Amino acid sequence: MDVASTTIQDLNFLPELLQPSTEVQINEKLRREMLEQRETERSARLQLILDVNPDLYFHLNSRGVITRFVNEKNQHHFLPVETVHQRHLHEIFPPPVASQFETAQQELIQSQAPVTFEYALEITQAMRWFQARLLPYQPEETLVIIQDITQRKTAEIKLQHVHARLSEAQRQAHIGSWEWDTRENTLWWSEEIYRILGLGDLDFHPTTQTFMEMVHAEDRKLVTRVITNTLENRLPFSFEHRIVRPQGEIRYVHLQAGFKPDATGESQLMYGTIQDITEKVEASRIAQEYRDELAHISRLVVKGELIAGLSHELNQPLTAIANYCGAMKTLMEQGEDVSQLRDKIERQALRSGEIIRRLKAFTQKQPQQRFLFNIHDSIRSALQIINYQIRLKQIEVKTCFKHKFTTVYADRVQIEQVLVNLFKNAVEAMEHSPAPRTLTISTASTPDRMIQISVSDTGCGVPESFRSKLFTPFATNKQSGLGIGLSLSRSLIQSAEGKMWFLPNPRRGATFCIQLPACQKPLERPRTELNRQIRVDAAHD
Repeated sequence: MDVASTTIQDLNFLPELLQPSTEVQINEKLRREMLEQRETERSARLQLILDVNPDLYFHLNSRGVITRFVNEKNQHHFLPVETVHQRHLHEIFPPPVASQFETAQQELIQSQAPVTFEYALEITQAMRWFQARLLPYQPEETLVIIQDITQRKTAEIKLQHVHARLSEAQRQAHIGSWEWDTRENTLWWSEEIYRILGLGDLDFHPTTQTFMEMVHAEDRKLVTRVITNTLENRLPFSFEHRIVRPQGEIRYVHLQAGFKPDATGESQLMYGTIQDITEKVEASRIAQEYRDELAHISRLVVKGELIAGLSHELNQPLTAIANYCGAMKTLMEQGEDVSQLRDKIERQALRSGEIIRRLKAFTQKQPQQRFLFNIHDSIRSALQIINYQIRLKQIEVKTCFKHKFTTVYADRVQIEQVLVNLFKNAVEAMEHSPAPRTLTISTASTPDRMIQISVSDTGCGVPESFRSKLFTPFATNKQSGLGIGLSLSRSLIQSAEGKMWFLPNPRRGATFCIQLPACQKPLERPRTELNRQIRVDAAHD
């Protein structure tokens, strides 16, 4: 075979050699797909720009230099400089903001996922807030989208300030707020409720069941009954109960709530407050103990002053008994009837026992026990205690009772102590007054279901300069007085939910008035050993 023929044969295979191989075709296809994908991604990024309606956007290369800048709005509202093209970030933004951009760009390069952050700039002497979003764009470029969020951020800051002030107010007052969606059975608590209940974890999800588990076991039935009644009748409630913290500490809280109507007029949302009243309850208990102690001290002080009068009162029946016994002996020796003398001896013995009983009850330290009693009996009993001083100073006692039987609801021993103190003060005020010396005691009912007791004397009266300090503890215008009588008396009257005040008489002397409840209030219930009172107040919307 010659060379020419061989060359011709080889040339016959040339078209086959010139056709691209399968591998080349695949690479070409991949290249086209990659170009299409990049174009799709670029279109998506551009569409994203159009969707968010940015205030401005620019391209940022890997060295932190702006390569392309687009701003359809006034650039001076969003950037602190006028020219930004081909300038480095540190030439445009303050160092802290430029560092934020650099950190976000490094994060974007590593993750190839969008990065968003917020920053603030002072532009035209006003603080503005912006949101920057960095997106991958080209292998060596980043797309940065800037949005002005000043209006939104200002509203958020105002809301945060309002929330902070409300939280601080609730913390100072120990009052937390809550909302309960009765339809969805979802519960929301403010931060103060977590503190009141001793729950340090604010991520704790509150439910009605978890709250009921924190209610004291003895109060759980009451809380359930009140809430059930509220749900059935759509009534607000207000009452006190105990809760047990996770550490076992018992706290007293005041719980109140009402329904909030929705758009349809149906009340599905219950909102209310919880107030920690432990300190108030404890202070009330200590104050009551203080009043009881003062009352006991006052009784002991008065006891020393009354002992002379009581000795005289006891001396009378004892002397009479001795005289009756002598007369009885003589009559018995003569064989005559002594039944009348025997009856007189019995009455005088009973009278002596009653005087001793009143002295014992008056000086004993007893807790407050409120019940209904006839105030006229207490007035007569108090007058009997100081009867000796009344007769010794030649004082006429006048009583003006519209009814023979007038009841008050209070602690009888404490009220009698107050009456004795007022009567004793009136007697001492008339000691050097000219005759006639008159002590007038009257009772009357008031329209608000109270009983008023007025004690008037014809003494020297109360100096005008001392009237403002009349009920101040340890303030006195007597040389040997302690200054606790009137202040203690008013405290005892107030603890019985009553009132006490002073009035000067038109001519001479003074009048002290007391008002006490005529009956027990319907909603009042006995207190527990810790001086707790639970009240449920319900009213129609």
